[in-house]
Amino acid sequence: MKSPDLSSPYKISADQIKEFETNGHIFMKGLAQSGEIVFYRQAINEAVKKLNTEKRKMEDRDTYGKAFLQIFNLWQQNEVLRAFVMSKRFAGVAAQLMGVERVRIYHDQAL
Repeated sequence: MKSPDLSSPYKISADQIKEFETNGHIFMKGLAQSGEIVFYRQAINEAVKKLNTEKRKMEDRDTYGKAFLQIFNLWQQNEVLRAFVMSKRFAGVAAQLMGVERVRIYHDQAL
């Protein structure tokens, strides 16, 4: 199955920008469509299972290790997830919210 295209723009309002500035976060209904969410959730779950290197039993882990399984920089390991992480739509929204021309990703992480 072909990856859903995440390049379409998502226009946000001045009120949404203000809400983000005020609260430091915002819920944006419709930013991703249900089919996109289902597709990428499955791709992320499969990549995490494949790339997981944690082999200790749960009782042998510290509190943090029991609570979280982290996989970093999935975009470097998986072309499908590269499309998700480098999405023009998501980057465009982030840039609009921050009032900048473009954004740069630091790293991605699956928790």
